[in-house]
Amino acid sequence: WATGARYSLHHKNISGGINVVAYQFSMPLVATAKAYDRNSINSNFWMNASADLSFYLRNCHFFMENALDKKGFYAGLFGGLLSLSKQLDLGIVFRLLSEKYQSLYSNSFTEASFPGNEKGFFMAVNARPFSKLEFQFFADVFCFPWLRYTINRPSNGMENLFQLVYQPTKKDELILSSRFEKKDQNVSASSAPGPLKWVATVQKRVWRIQWVKKLNDLTRLALRMESVSILSVMGVMQQVEHGFLTFIDWKYQWGRSGFSSHLRCQLFDADSYESTVYVFTPQIGGNYQLSQFSGKGAIYMLIIENELLRSISCRGAFNYEYRRNGPPSKLSFSLQIAMKLYHLGGSKNSTLF
Repeated sequence: WATGARYSLHHKNISGGINVVAYQFSMPLVATAKAYDRNSINSNFWMNASADLSFYLRNCHFFMENALDKKGFYAGLFGGLLSLSKQLDLGIVFRLLSEKYQSLYSNSFTEASFPGNEKGFFMAVNARPFSKLEFQFFADVFCFPWLRYTINRPSNGMENLFQLVYQPTKKDELILSSRFEKKDQNVSASSAPGPLKWVATVQKRVWRIQWVKKLNDLTRLALRMESVSILSVMGVMQQVEHGFLTFIDWKYQWGRSGFSSHLRCQLFDADSYESTVYVFTPQIGGNYQLSQFSGKGAIYMLIIENELLRSISCRGAFNYEYRRNGPPSKLSFSLQIAMKLYHLGGSKNSTLF
C-alpha cells in the first residue's frame, strides 16, 4: 500500500506546506551488488517527508523545498524567477541532494533520472532587446559525488544552450542555436579492455539552424539543418565523431475540401551511435514522435488526412527509408479510418477505429 498527506498554508504572497508519503510492500526491495547501487533501498517499507515554501516579492518569485528520507538523508532545492524588466527575465536553481538520499516515484529538477547523488546550479536568461528578436540562454553545472549506472567513478559535467529567435514578420521565423555538453561516461570494452570499464570525458556540440515560412493561410514551409560533433578524451587518446541531419517540411491545407498533407524529405549522416541525431518526426493525427538517426541514409514521408464527412475521417501515411551500407530499404504504408457513432438521445458520441 501507499499513503500520503499534505498540509498547506497560504497568506497573501506566501505559501508553503508539509508533505509526507509512505510505502509498504509485501516483499522487500533488493538492491543489486553493483557498487553504484550501494545506497539503494533495501526494505519493504519506505517513507519521505518534505517542507516547501514559495513567495513573491514584486516581480520576483522564490521557492524552495527540503526533504528527508527514512534514514534521514537530505535533499534540497532552492530557486527563483526574476523579471528584471520588460525585456529581461532570469531564472536560477540550486540543488543539493545527498548521494545516499532515496525516494520512490518522484521527480526533481536534476540531470539524473532520479533525485539523489547530485549537486548543481542552473541559470537561464531570456532577453528581448527588440520586438522581433529574442535571446535565450541557459547554463547548468553539476557533479555526482558517488558512482552512477554508466559511470565508474564520481563525476561532473556541464551543459549550456544559446539560442536566437528572429521574427521579422508574423509569417517568418529564424532560429539559430548552439548547445554544448561535457560529461563523463564509460567507454566500450573494445576501446579499454579490462574488468572495469574506463571513464572518458565526452564533449558534445550541436549546431542548429531552422527557418519557418508561412506562405499563406494554407501553406507552411520549414527547413532545418543540424550538426553534431562528439569529442571523447581518455588520457592522451582522443576520438572525434560527427553527425548531420537536414530536412524540408511542407504542410498544405487543401482549401475547404477537408484534405491536408504533410511532406518531409530528410537526409542524415552520422558516424556511429554516439553521434546520433535526434529529431521529432510527424505521425498520423498531427502527432510527433522523437526519433534517432545514425548511419547514412534518407527518409521520405507523406501524410494525407481527410475529415470531409462529419462521421468518418481517413488518414494515410507513406514512409520510404533508405540506408547506405546498412539494412535494406523499407517502404511502409499505414491507414487509419475513424467512424463516429452518434446516439439519438443526446449529443454524446463514441469513436470506433
